[in-house]
Amino acid sequence: MELWGVQRHGKLVRLTVLRQQFESGQAPSSAAILGDTSPTPVPPADNVALEDEPDQDAPDPADVKPSPALPEDAAEDPGLVTSFGMFWRRDQVDWSRGNRSRVLGHQAGNDKEIDFAGQIGVYLLHDGARTVYVGRVSKPRLGHRLFEHTKDRLSGRWDRFSWFGLRPVLSKGVLGDAAASFGVDLVVATMEAVLIEGLEPPQNRRQGDGMTGQEYQQAVDEQLQERHAMTTMFRVFQERYGADGPSRT
Repeated sequence: MELWGVQRHGKLVRLTVLRQQFESGQAPSSAAILGDTSPTPVPPADNVALEDEPDQDAPDPADVKPSPALPEDAAEDPGLVTSFGMFWRRDQVDWSRGNRSRVLGHQAGNDKEIDFAGQIGVYLLHDGARTVYVGRVSKPRLGHRLFEHTKDRLSGRWDRFSWFGLRPVLSKGVLGDAAASFGVDLVVATMEAVLIEGLEPPQNRRQGDGMTGQEYQQAVDEQLQERHAMTTMFRVFQERYGADGPSRT
């Protein structure tokens, strides 16, 4: 019985399915009864369409869970380097915060500041236009590492720095998690791009193909600006009135 069927609405229906319908009280329509109901062997091919045949392997609809929605900040993978800054000034960072020094930046035309102190990746220290040191941070401590260079043997040898980060900037203005792995081709292309961007070799006529991240411009810490303003006002005050202040008559 399992290998026999009849034509219904242009499709072959197993006799076992019809028997189940009769036993459950679901009789076939009159149009189907008036049609050709002579038993016909069902071909053993896998691609034969059988009407109303229950799929034993199909999951219970109650057990099917909808696919999780993408997070709000999900975006197309920008590549290995997600953000970078070029030739930022050392004196525009408030190093008085110590290990909690902030490394602030923003996109061109956008005043929203992002703190890159927790970035991971590689960085370069520059003396003017000359690169004097290359370092890496595999933990979220770029700001901490740069602060250490204001105290170590390199303290007096750099006045600018560049950085290339792997943690993406989320729409909330914070850093997200870096990707877990990258392909070999992407890593090689990014290494070339970082060297071209950081060293600016004169014979390279274009940027590296692997530099797909967003470049950020440096932003000055507000507290540092206030401190500079107070220092300037104090210096002007001294120049005008001397160290003893204005004379009283």
